[in-house]
Amino acid sequence: MLFALWAVARVLFSLEVDYLVASAICDLLFNSVLLVVLSRPIIQSKQHKQFAVTAKLFILLIGNLFFYLGALGKLENGLLWGIYGGLYTVVGLVLTIGRRVMPFFIERAAGGELTLFNSKWLDLISLFGLLGFLISELFTQTPALSATLAIAIAAVNGIRLLAWHHTIIWQRSLLWSLYLALWFICLGFILFALNYFANIPKHLAVHALAYGGIGLATLSMMSRVALGHTGRNIHKPAKLMIVALSLFILGTLIRVLLPLTNAFNYASLIQTSQVLWIVAFVIFTCVYLPVLTQPRADGRPD
Repeated sequence: MLFALWAVARVLFSLEVDYLVASAICDLLFNSVLLVVLSRPIIQSKQHKQFAVTAKLFILLIGNLFFYLGALGKLENGLLWGIYGGLYTVVGLVLTIGRRVMPFFIERAAGGELTLFNSKWLDLISLFGLLGFLISELFTQTPALSATLAIAIAAVNGIRLLAWHHTIIWQRSLLWSLYLALWFICLGFILFALNYFANIPKHLAVHALAYGGIGLATLSMMSRVALGHTGRNIHKPAKLMIVALSLFILGTLIRVLLPLTNAFNYASLIQTSQVLWIVAFVIFTCVYLPVLTQPRADGRPD
């Protein structure tokens, strides 16, 4: 049902504007039902810390509502709040999940030879820094405050990533890809700060967050989870996935860093990065369609 709501909303949205209200209804129902479905087991199991995830899903629901109100001409800044509010919220979701799983993944890869710690102070600074950044960017529009908060977010997450570093990361493609995705998010916030201090185009910061951060993290996590939850070896993904992840990283560099040189046609860089994105996900689809449509490799029930 969730997939149907999501798919129908996408189809209706691609049609004429007359279907916009119907698209909004399906899309907001998707957000709402997803929130309920995920909240129920959290409440039943009393895993209250997981509300950090559902809170972000609730913000996405509100952002989607703002978007459609803006698209329908009912809310002046609705499109801005919906699109960019959604972007920053998903970045926050990636940082939240990354903060939980990255140390665990590294420890498992190292065979239990190390224990990585997280700092609650870094967690709080990152959380409230991102919240303040979202408010500043969308509502108060104070560039100096946004730049300061962006530096703080990049710094605390950079410190965290340096503390997590271990040579085993570079021996596992599904580790270094996720690790680099988190670094691209740091780069995105650095570029946001440089927009204020050095007039670096803000859209490059957006691309670093969306393409290198969200996109690469999504591809990496799907690749790992699909193996682990089908009884396969997470440390030995298909070699084609190494190609896909490498193409994705190349696409990020082309889209984010090369425009800084002013030596290339920007439109051609965007098109090249688009092609690399598509190729990477086509490879993922070809590799994982058999994995996700066949029984578990270890014979356990689904």
